[in-house]
Amino acid sequence: MNPARKKIIDDKLLELIAKDIQPFSVVEDTGFRDFCHALNPSYVLPSRKTLSKTLIPAKYLDTLNKTKGVVSNVESVTITTDLWSSRNNDSYMGVTGHFIDANYVVKSVLLDIFLFKGFHTSANLADELLRIVKEWDLEKKKY
Repeated sequence: MNPARKKIIDDKLLELIAKDIQPFSVVEDTGFRDFCHALNPSYVLPSRKTLSKTLIPAKYLDTLNKTKGVVSNVESVTITTDLWSSRNNDSYMGVTGHFIDANYVVKSVLLDIFLFKGFHTSANLADELLRIVKEWDLEKKKY
């Protein structure tokens, strides 16, 4: 199998894992391996370790860079936040950016999601928002 075709199939595997919330171990399941072999006998499934240590991090960085490229080209970004607690009382914060692209289509991108440590004070929330605004180079955008 040529490398370009393998990359296409690997990308579809990553998409399947992400969209269907499959565990990385799916690539070790006998039925899944047999199914993939029936579809394309020359395709060698990556191991769970290759998925977690190589393919997923590379896809994350690629997606992050593409998304940052898109966001850098828009004039205005609106930011929304959400805070929630897990069953263990861990607090999480999600920050989403919303904008209208060059084709006048409303788009939303997840800018960050993280474990929120400390008290939910306005100062702490503002610090986290400013951190994200800086990470995404949004300081000069219209809000």
